[in-house]
Amino acid sequence: MSSSSDLIATVPLFARCSAKTIERMAAAATERHFAEGTNIVTEGDSGVALYVIAEGTAAVVHAGEPVPRATLRKGDSFGEMAIVDGRPRSATIRATSAVTCLALPRWDFIAELRGDDQLAMELIGRMSARIRDLEGIVQELEGQTKS
Repeated sequence: MSSSSDLIATVPLFARCSAKTIERMAAAATERHFAEGTNIVTEGDSGVALYVIAEGTAAVVHAGEPVPRATLRKGDSFGEMAIVDGRPRSATIRATSAVTCLALPRWDFIAELRGDDQLAMELIGRMSARIRDLEGIVQELEGQTKS
């Protein structure tokens, strides 16, 4: 197994995929390097790839918000929402150190998604978790406005 395959196999989204699926994704992935402070993806841009952080850290930033929403580290993936629904990126991902990512092109990810039920179920689970998190945030904000 290549180092790209080893990394992809550790990503929760891909952890239950077959070795063949992981190998195909690793073969399709391109290594990309980003300097600290560089946007890896920018909110509003089209989604052409799903990313996996191989080295470094990055922040999830939303326009108009002074504080990052989350920190991403080695093994974290991002970009699947824009890949799946074809809509613009919902956040900016900014390198907070030198970052190396694997970029998996949209068409390769979608092909694997169509052919791997386990990957599809993991993606559905991940999207469901995000919806639940957002529902919690909305309820918290509604509670703040009623006070």
